[in-house]
Amino acid sequence: MSVFGFFPPGEQTAHTYDMCCSQQLRRVGTARGRLVSILSMARALATALVFITVMLTAYAQQIPNSISRDEYAMYSAFLKSSFAKRPPQHLFISSHTFSYADACGRAHAKAVVPDSLVQQLRAFGKTEYKLELSPQGRNLRIPRRYKAVDDWRHVPEKPGIYWLVTFSRVAFDGTHTKALFAYRSSCATGQCGGGGGVYANKEKGAWVFEFEPTDCQWMY
Repeated sequence: MSVFGFFPPGEQTAHTYDMCCSQQLRRVGTARGRLVSILSMARALATALVFITVMLTAYAQQIPNSISRDEYAMYSAFLKSSFAKRPPQHLFISSHTFSYADACGRAHAKAVVPDSLVQQLRAFGKTEYKLELSPQGRNLRIPRRYKAVDDWRHVPEKPGIYWLVTFSRVAFDGTHTKALFAYRSSCATGQCGGGGGVYANKEKGAWVFEFEPTDCQWMY
């Protein structure tokens, strides 16, 4: 470099080259830093997704292989609600569940119904389960007497209003504040009745029932 701050032609070319290289290196370094930052964020996001998946899997409900206390409590709440205004003179409860998959397997649920509940019930296929209904009040707690029967043909012909009620298994969400099941009810030895899917939502500690959560409803 000259005393006046100018480069001779050869040195000026070399200096210009060095400046260009330095700028390129800085750009490469900046780009590399951004890439490292992006990769770090991607790893953190992947880790978070794995954690969430594991937690949801662990939190997901699975219906046990026998009728649970929560299911008996749901049946009890449903019967209390159904017959609050007009209780039958004679009440019969089927001692076996029926298959939700058979009755409502192809039904389309409303958007408000979590798909996980539907899948839980469908997973059982055609399997039926025995309800432990004896002695009175141990599992099924309702303010009236009932009789357990294996089949509607075992319902004795009695005068007055009587109903035979059959339930499917109950699927709960992880918080046990939402549930899905199905029921069948018949009266007068099958001359009238109905049934279908029921969506239950717990509000202020009490179950509230929605009787048309799916397009699976029937009446006869």
